[in-house]
Amino acid sequence: MILGITGSIGGGKSYVAECFSRHGWDVFSADEFCRALREKPDAAFLEETKKRFGDAFFDASGGFDRAKIADAVFSNAGKMTDWLALVYPALDAEIDRVVARCRKTRRNGVFEIPLLFENDYAPRFDAVLAVYCGDALRRERLMKCRGLSPEEIARREACQLPESVKLERADYAVINRSSPDALDAQISVLIKKFTLIEQGKGSLR
Repeated sequence: MILGITGSIGGGKSYVAECFSRHGWDVFSADEFCRALREKPDAAFLEETKKRFGDAFFDASGGFDRAKIADAVFSNAGKMTDWLALVYPALDAEIDRVVARCRKTRRNGVFEIPLLFENDYAPRFDAVLAVYCGDALRRERLMKCRGLSPEEIARREACQLPESVKLERADYAVINRSSPDALDAQISVLIKKFTLIEQGKGSLR
């Protein structure tokens, strides 16, 4: 089973992926991959970034400055498009590589991708799971746990489909509105279902 996980910022996608990992599933995080690109970029990626953006994305030591990147791309649609055009070819190739590895080794895999529907990744997976929290609670958590302002949250949300649309498009959903235990229980039910499907005792959708 190759499962895509998506949802809106602050909804709990990473925790859900973690739960699958505890059940023995392989986990791929698009955010972690992109973070690695920033922290350990190869020479070609650095050169292309400087060509497109100058020194605006770099700190005094010449490394990527995550805060500057976020401030620029979430406040300017053109820069967001340019940044994604730079990052996504590498992400595309890595997703394909990891999916192929999971298929070859017959490993269950979960792929946590915030912009899954926005970038038409759904066809690469057997099914898509949306993590739903609800806008008010999700924003409250973002302000409390990440220290984001309402304006920062709004800028980031503007780059994504609404949470309700992701829920509607997904094949499965978990609701993250109460305790971790309640979320764990939902995921356990899903994993049992997927196990039965693999045994030929149920249908995927």
